Formats: sequence, structure tokens, C-alpha cells
Amino acid sequence: MPDGWSQGANPKGPSCSYRRRLSHVLAIEGTAMNTKGYTCMLIALLAATGTQAQSLKEKQIQARQEAELAKDVEYTNKTCGSELAVSFDWSAVPAGALEKFSAEGYCDAALEGIRRVCTDALGKTAVKQRIKNMTCGFGRERAISLKDGSLDYIINFDSVNDADFVYAYLTSNL
Repeated sequence: MPDGWSQGANPKGPSCSYRRRLSHVLAIEGTAMNTKGYTCMLIALLAATGTQAQSLKEKQIQARQEAELAKDVEYTNKTCGSELAVSFDWSAVPAGALEKFSAEGYCDAALEGIRRVCTDALGKTAVKQRIKNMTCGFGRERAISLKDGSLDYIINFDSVNDADFVYAYLTSNL
């Protein structure tokens, strides 16, 4: 029996067909694709497919969430006298989570923490000077960081008291 081949289901001897080991099949096919110049095209296609793998329903949910978030940002800017720009980073949103949770609600909780800081003149000044934009992303653990005017907030859908968490961080880091 050739190396890299396995015997079919017949224990008494070779059957009419052989099954190749998957690694050898991939190596053989990969070599053939390389020789035809398809490898780069395949990599590009796979990369594009990963970002395009969202369903229409998910895209519609994201569009609604972004529209609602725009209203929250407008209210925050009015409250703080700021020109804060806020966006979602959808790249790590857990599969199916948008059908169960409101990403906008979690991101607005972070904005609520900012609005709480703006309840006095010192807080408003600090927010206007130190926070220029904010990104709401997704991760296994809730997190927040402020660097060079960018506030990055990582949403975890299991977290609670997000406004308190953000307020406490900002009052210690602004």
C-alpha cells in the first residue's frame, strides 16, 4: 500500500478504493494550487469571506444599533459640551449575540459614565480636553482604556453596572 494511504473499510485486504490522509490531500492540492497561482487569490478570498460572513439580519441589527448610538452620542455631546465621536468595532462580536443583547445599550452605559463625569465644570473640561473619540468593541472581559484621546471600551454582555465601571475609571484617569 502506498505511503500516506490508508486501507478502506475491508479488514481482509485492500478494497477497491483507498482513502488518503487529509494532510497529504491538502499538501497535494496546495501544491497544485500554488503552481497555478491560486494561493494568493484563495487567501484573499478567505480573508474577505471572514468579514463578509454576516447575515443580512446581523447587518440590519448593526445598522439599527449604530443609528440609536448616534442619538446617545448627540445627547452626551450636548450634556458635556463636547464633540465626541463614537463607533462600534464589530470585529469580535460573539456569534448570535446581537439577536439577544443590545450592543447600543451597553455602549450607551459607557456614555452614561461619561455624562456623569460632566455633572460639574471640572468634569466637563476634563472630558472635552481628554476624550476625543470612543470605540465600543467586544471581548471576553469588560475593559476600558484611555490613550491619546481615544477611549476604548470592551463590552462583555455578562457584565453589569457598566456606567459605574466607566465613571469610576474616568474619575481616576482623567
